[in-house]
Amino acid sequence: MDRNYKLLGLYPVKIWLHPEVAVSITINIARSVEEAKIQEEKGEALIVKSDREQEAASLAEAAIKKVEAEEKARLAAEAAAEQPA
Repeated sequence: MDRNYKLLGLYPVKIWLHPEVAVSITINIARSVEEAKIQEEKGEALIVKSDREQEAASLAEAAIKKVEAEEKARLAAEAAAEQPA
């Protein structure tokens, strides 16, 4: 192998059996046998999906807070416009 594999996931690796014979295999680095089976079925590391889901949830939460703040400001502006000076 030409490098160290420390992160969870699936990695293609070329192995030379003979100067004229090379094969490509995929190594599966996981925390458990069950996780390795799931990674093999899905074709991606579980940790990567988890990070993506967490990032998506954070972005969605930020968007909701922004919309709520904009709505609150709009309602405050309308209320101020309706009150006589």
